[in-house]
Amino acid sequence: MPKLSKKIIATSKDGATLKDVLNQIHKRFPNVDVYVKHASVQGEDAVEEICRGIEFFDKELELM
Repeated sequence: MPKLSKKIIATSKDGATLKDVLNQIHKRFPNVDVYVKHASVQGEDAVEEICRGIEFFDKELELM
């Protein structure tokens, strides 16, 4: 992951928000690759899951 990421989306994989955001990204930037990692955005596990998602992409995108 670049040192200064332009955009990170942290949302539930089951939420309507994800579908809306993906639709807008694909309309505006059809050649962009989008990677999604589920994270709870509410409740006591939310902070930990969001942090794990960011760490996951930090490691995985370095390999790509």
